Amino acid sequence: MEIIDISRDIYEDMQVYPGDPKPVINVLKSQQNGDICTIHSITLGTHTGTHIDAPLHFFQNGNSVEYILLDILCGPATVIDMTHAAHIGKQQLASLPIHWNTIKRVLFKTMTVRSDEFPTMPKNHCYLDPGGADFLIRHGIELIGIDNLSIEQFGTKKARTHLKLLKKNIVILEGAELSQVTQGEYILYCLPIKLCNLDGAPVRAILIPTAVHT
Repeated sequence: MEIIDISRDIYEDMQVYPGDPKPVINVLKSQQNGDICTIHSITLGTHTGTHIDAPLHFFQNGNSVEYILLDILCGPATVIDMTHAAHIGKQQLASLPIHWNTIKRVLFKTMTVRSDEFPTMPKNHCYLDPGGADFLIRHGIELIGIDNLSIEQFGTKKARTHLKLLKKNIVILEGAELSQVTQGEYILYCLPIKLCNLDGAPVRAILIPTAVHT
């Protein structure tokens, strides 16, 4: 069985969203220093690397991470190649040969740059616009993923895409590593750290192909 890890590595100088903190890792105990075991501490933002957004991210009374249902985070998912698009809107989605009413989870592969080459996310990344969000909401999509660190257009002041999706309790998966993933059907397992009363959490996400992909 092929298992594709779509999680970004977490390390101190990794790519982060502009303004977000980079991870800080400290050695608390080390066998090299004569301790019986090795223990580290790590400080990082809730939206570090591959992560999910909970409704609390934008809604004061929204659900936090631990209330997101596992049966939404795990199950059949469709990876769609959008590497040709500057943004993802209603027109682009409607033109795709996809039976939208038959899928619940979608991951968008875009022209994201290699995260190990750019310490900060480029500002001209591909994004899902509000019209595209409305289209996916109407078709009952429950989880929407993208390979950039934000599904939103950079610099927008109103965060309309986030607000539309999180208001409907649609899970947003950001920062997925899809560079080696081809378009097609998969089983997604996307499990966040069970951080209580928080707005987001890093995830370990994998894809298992359900058919031969070319």
